Amino acid sequence: MIATDEDALICDLAETYHIYDYRSLSPRMAAVFSCGLRDDSRIKLALAGSRYPLDTLLNVLTYDAVSWLRWAQTKDAHDGGEPPERLYNKLLGIDDAGEAEIMVFDTPEAFEAAREMILKGGV
Repeated sequence: MIATDEDALICDLAETYHIYDYRSLSPRMAAVFSCGLRDDSRIKLALAGSRYPLDTLLNVLTYDAVSWLRWAQTKDAHDGGEPPERLYNKLLGIDDAGEAEIMVFDTPEAFEAAREMILKGGV
């Protein structure tokens, strides 16, 4: 957990247990408190590779389903109109083809190289 995102772990321990210096605890106690954090804590979301808790994603998917069902009953839907844009895709940065629109860079050099490519018109 520390190697993944120490700042997130510190915030979660402070918020949940009011532990502001986890290093003052024994390693066993720090591990117990860390493992006891909620599933939607910052560090557990980071470990799972998610930006949003499961209940938020389920709520968004429910909203999208209801929006589509509502649209399906309209004249626009029967005439071949466009369905409503999915909030889930916008939240996760996914375009219509299912591709993620988010770019992540590990180094400043990688960012600068991508920036130069975009400025030259090649993407």
